Amino acid sequence: EFRRVLFRSRDPDLVVFPGLFCEIDVGRSFSINAVTAAKEYFNSKIIIAIQNDCNISDPSAGDLYVSCAEAEIRRVIPIDDDQSKIRIILVGTRRGNLISAGKTEGDNSYMSGSVEFFDDPEFALDAAIVSKATELRELVTKYIPSIALEDSILVTSRELSLFLDNLAGQLAITGKQKLSLLKNRDTLKRLDDIQIGRASCRE
Repeated sequence: EFRRVLFRSRDPDLVVFPGLFCEIDVGRSFSINAVTAAKEYFNSKIIIAIQNDCNISDPSAGDLYVSCAEAEIRRVIPIDDDQSKIRIILVGTRRGNLISAGKTEGDNSYMSGSVEFFDDPEFALDAAIVSKATELRELVTKYIPSIALEDSILVTSRELSLFLDNLAGQLAITGKQKLSLLKNRDTLKRLDDIQIGRASCRE
């Protein structure tokens, strides 16, 4: 288990996947404190945890989904037309499960938590797996051109995992569907799950 700063997101669709860049506008004081603490004490690493009820203004550990992701804050940008907010640009680094969480003491309070990280197991890609992934990429490129995917040959299971995470993060699916893909440690199962959406791509 690792201790990290927690960023509690009210946006149910803001599910961060490894390798995926995203922008977040931050306005709640404890969230700004969390960003500051992550940059000062945790090498800009922060946990993105999703609230299961966006109407709760100050969520506790029980108000957060267990599946979460670690991310690295790349930039913090002031918002000119709203001085009470900042914008952060971050990239997902790895999957995790939230074990416990609690608030720190003091005026600049934020939430931190214990997280169990896990990586996808490595395995050899056979011709059938590569063919299935290539077909999926070609389908998405043809029917959903707004999704940006690298046109590269998949050689390792790690590359396949990153390809699927990049795709999952951009698909127009619900936050709960994305969380289901995030928590799934089986790369081939994620490939099959995303294949289910092929019919909707053609409509």
